[in-house]
Amino acid sequence: MSAFESDKNPMRIPDLTPMYEAVRDFVKEHQGDKGFICTDDNRCDTIWCIVYSEISGTAYEYEVKAVRVKHNTLQVVYDTPGIIYDGDAVMRMSDEEWYDVQFDDNVYFIPTIFNIAENIQEYV
Repeated sequence: MSAFESDKNPMRIPDLTPMYEAVRDFVKEHQGDKGFICTDDNRCDTIWCIVYSEISGTAYEYEVKAVRVKHNTLQVVYDTPGIIYDGDAVMRMSDEEWYDVQFDDNVYFIPTIFNIAENIQEYV
C-alpha cells in the first residue's frame, strides 16, 4: 500500500511537493540576475494568491506581482494598492515584503501554487 493510499491519508489528498519543486526550479532557472520574475503584465494571465488577513479575519484574493526563489523557497510579492510593480519597484522591496508560498501563515498554499504553476510560463 502506498503512502497515498494509507490509513493516514484516507481522503487520498495528493502530495503537491513535486509540483512545488518543479515551479520553484522553473522560477529559479528563469529569474535571472535581477533575482525575480515580474508578473505585473496585462498581456499575460493574472496570477492570483489567497491571503488571510488576521486584522479582518477574512481571506482576500490578490494579484501576484513578482515571484522569486530565495534560500531555495518560492516567494511572492502580492498587490498593495497604490504601488506600480515595475522591475525597479520590485528590486527595492525588502525581504519582509516577500511571502513564502508554502510556509507563510497567511498565504493559502494550494490555490496559490496551482495558479503560479498554471501561468508562470507566460512571463518568461
